[in-house]
Amino acid sequence: MKSTQLWIFISLFRIAILHSNTDVQSLLTQIFSTNSYNKLIRPSTDQSAPTEVDIRFNLYGINDVNEIDQKLITAGWLSIVWKDDLLTWTPASYNGLYILYLPQDNVWKPDISLQNGFSELEELGSKFIQVLVDSSGYLTWRPSQVFETRCNLDSKYFPFDEHKCDIIFVSWSHSSQDIVLTQTTNGIELSDGLESHGEWEITSSSCHN
Repeated sequence: MKSTQLWIFISLFRIAILHSNTDVQSLLTQIFSTNSYNKLIRPSTDQSAPTEVDIRFNLYGINDVNEIDQKLITAGWLSIVWKDDLLTWTPASYNGLYILYLPQDNVWKPDISLQNGFSELEELGSKFIQVLVDSSGYLTWRPSQVFETRCNLDSKYFPFDEHKCDIIFVSWSHSSQDIVLTQTTNGIELSDGLESHGEWEITSSSCHN
């Protein structure tokens, strides 16, 4: 008996979706002109429900541990994600366009501040930083900064002293009825390029609300 064999040949090719400047311009016109997007409005269609804001702290390195000033200086960046119900669109209507990059000052942002800092309260990030927006309305904002925070440092057991320092981020103006802060990780994210410090070593980290 002859065996029957079935050969299936699959030919694959990559589909390239090309977005033109017209697609982007049409979407921007829809959002900011037709829909009159207003960054002063908390971006929830249900204003009685709080906006959930997820924060992750990524550490570049420890710049200084100043025992005289009781100060910890770190360099890092925050990954802040939230849902904006007013920044959604159908990609098929714009030739498959599903992400936008917008200047951070063009959209509503949570007023995240460093609660236990040394400096005056100031806005995170710089004007040149772009916020990534996807078509489902999720925004990702990654401001980078040097953080100076207060820390109770006791060198009694020098040179074998160990300290616990807090870096506290809050929504400065809004109540928990408006904004709820969450975190997806249980500690600081250590960047791949974490710079080592000649005197201090990070032994552990944790996060809590």
